[in-house]
Amino acid sequence: MKSNFFLDTRGSLATLVALMAPVLLGFGALAVDIGSWHLTKRAMQTAADTAAISASEVLADGGTAAEAEAAGKQSAAANHYGEADGNTITISADTGSERATATISRPADLFLSRIIMGDEEHKIEATATAGPQESAPVCLLGLQGFDTGITENGGSATTDIWGTNCAIQANSSDSTALSTNGKNALIQGASVCANYSAPPTGNDVPNSDPPAYSCPPILDPFPEQLEPEWDGQASTCPSSMAPDPTVYSTYVLIHSGCYRNNDLKYSKKLVFETGGTFYLYNSSIQITGGNVDAVGVSVTFFLYGDSTMDLSGTRDMYLTAKPITSSTFPNILIAADASNVDDMTGGQSGDSKFGGSDNAYLSGIIYLPKQDVRVGGTGNVVATNASIVGNTITVVGNGQLTITAPDDGAPKRTAVLLLN
Repeated sequence: MKSNFFLDTRGSLATLVALMAPVLLGFGALAVDIGSWHLTKRAMQTAADTAAISASEVLADGGTAAEAEAAGKQSAAANHYGEADGNTITISADTGSERATATISRPADLFLSRIIMGDEEHKIEATATAGPQESAPVCLLGLQGFDTGITENGGSATTDIWGTNCAIQANSSDSTALSTNGKNALIQGASVCANYSAPPTGNDVPNSDPPAYSCPPILDPFPEQLEPEWDGQASTCPSSMAPDPTVYSTYVLIHSGCYRNNDLKYSKKLVFETGGTFYLYNSSIQITGGNVDAVGVSVTFFLYGDSTMDLSGTRDMYLTAKPITSSTFPNILIAADASNVDDMTGGQSGDSKFGGSDNAYLSGIIYLPKQDVRVGGTGNVVATNASIVGNTITVVGNGQLTITAPDDGAPKRTAVLLLN
C-alpha cells in the first residue's frame, strides 16, 4: 500500500526536537546566567549600601568629601567589590547634607548565554544613598556608659514605662543596660535602644517594644544650653539669699532664691513659690515622712555640688516648669551642674527621687547627669513636655510612668541610615 508523503507524520517529533533544540538550549543558558547575575546584583547592592553608609559616617564626623570617597571605596573593596576586582565605583559626597551616594557597576559575566547574545555587553549596577537621620525626641536617657542604665524595678508589681511619642535610650554597653525586673513589666517607646553590640540573652533581655541594640551613645545634650547659668556661679549665688521658708499650720512655703548648705526637710505639704527659681548649693529638699503633697507651678530648680531633691514621701506631686515661651529657663524644671559630666564615671553623692503614694504630675526637663534618678511609687507618674536625663534612671513601685517629650528641646539620637 502506498503512503501519502505529505500526510505521513512518522518521525515528526524528532524533527521538531531537532529544530527547537538550539532555542531550548539558548533559553536554558540564559536562565543560568540570569541566576548568576541576580546573585551578583544582591552582593553588589550590599557592598553599595555599606559603602554609602561608610562615606556618610565620615561626613557626619566632619570629614571632607575626598575622605568620604576614600572610605566608601575602602568599604566596597572589603566586600570584594573594589576597583581592583574589576568594578567601577562612584562615590558622591555632599558635605552640607552629610549624605553620600555609592554606585558600583561591572560588566555582566556571559557564560552560556553568549550562545544567543554574542559579545553584546551588559552591565550590572547597584546604587545606595545614606545620610544622618534623627530619632524621635528622647524622653528617657541614661548617660552612664557601663552597668545598668535604665531599670524598671517594680518587683512583683506590673510597672510599665511608656514613651508615648519619644525614644528611650541607655548609653551603657552592658548587657543589663535596659532591665525590666517587675512582673510582666514593659518598656515601650517610639524606639527603645541601648549601646550593647548584640541582643542580650537570658535574663538580661529587656521586655521592650520595639527592642533594639547597637545604638551609639547620645552625648550629654544640655551643657551648652545651660552653660550661661553655670558659668561663674560655683561660689556665688546668682540671686539673693532666699528668706527662710514660711511654716504654716498645714504647709510650708519655700521662697524663690538661693539656698547654701541648707537642708530643707519637712513633713508637711511643700508649696514652692509660683514662678520662682530655686538655687541649691550643697543643699537638699526632702519630705521626711507622712503622705503630704508637693506643689510648684512655673518653677525651676538649679542644683550645684551635692544638692539633691527627695520628694518620694509625697501623696500627690504637681511640679511644672516655666512655659516654653518664657524668657527665662523655658521648660527647665530641674537641672544639675554639668561640670565634668563627660567622664560619665559615676554620680554625685546621693540621688534624687520623685513620686509617692498617689499620683505625680511633672512637666518640663529634668536634667541630673551625675545623679541616679528614681521615679515612681504606689501611684502613676505622668510627665509631659518632659525629658529625664540622668546618670542612671530607675522606675520603681506599682504604678506606671507615662512620659511625653516636648516638641523642641529634647535630645535626639542621630544615626547614619540608608535613605533608599
